[in-house]
Amino acid sequence: MMDLFALLDNIPSSVLPPSLKSIYDQDTPQKSRDAPRHHQYGSQMDEFFPSTHLVQIKNKVDEVLDVAIWGARDIPLIYDENGSRVTSEEPGPSASAEISKMVDWSMALDLNIKDVDKISAAFTAHNINECSLNQSLSSIKRSPLFGDMEVKRQHQVTDPAVQLAIWKSGWLKKAIWHQWDTSLPMPGITVEGCHWSWSLFMAAEKGLVMLGPFSLGNASSLGGIWRILYGINLLFDWGATTYRDWFDKHIIKWAEEHNPAVGGAKG
Repeated sequence: MMDLFALLDNIPSSVLPPSLKSIYDQDTPQKSRDAPRHHQYGSQMDEFFPSTHLVQIKNKVDEVLDVAIWGARDIPLIYDENGSRVTSEEPGPSASAEISKMVDWSMALDLNIKDVDKISAAFTAHNINECSLNQSLSSIKRSPLFGDMEVKRQHQVTDPAVQLAIWKSGWLKKAIWHQWDTSLPMPGITVEGCHWSWSLFMAAEKGLVMLGPFSLGNASSLGGIWRILYGINLLFDWGATTYRDWFDKHIIKWAEEHNPAVGGAKG
């Protein structure tokens, strides 16, 4: 947990890719906006973004500065074998009716066919409502999710961290149900208007613990957007390394041990 916290907590303030300096100097995002100053460029950004894609990303960043258009994705939650929601918490009587148990976006591993076959075989002995790698029964149910995002308009009554916490609680309950390891932190991103934040969720003796939120960046500025991209790339890198190692050690191993074809047990 501390390793991931240190990564996200030490995002540099100057993160514009140096290789884009000549482009920004001659082509500012908006005529009323000055070109970035020298101190805004970092030395590490090009390591995260291949140079062949930097111009394309730069154009996307400029579009975000003009208008932010978010797409939402409905993700139904998983049910347990008794037909009850895994996430059983309901909003209190004074809570906004807009509170739901879904998040807008998720980051996931792209599994190879071999891993998919192992997981599918392990799930053959399970109730159909248990056959998911996450707290969803939608088209992403076989996707290993390692990061989630909840987006709200600025000044909206509902706190995006609430929905994110409910969603993470659903994963924790599912993991406990299958007796999966719960030691890995669960990162999440919340967005309120232009303000982006990150949090870490962890399993504790009495349930779910949230560490955060901490500022990730502000999409109203050029430097802020590149800082957000830097942080998101850190999460993708963490997902492809640390989370992938955890997934192989615990979930793939679980699938191999619970394959009915080789006498595996249900669980």
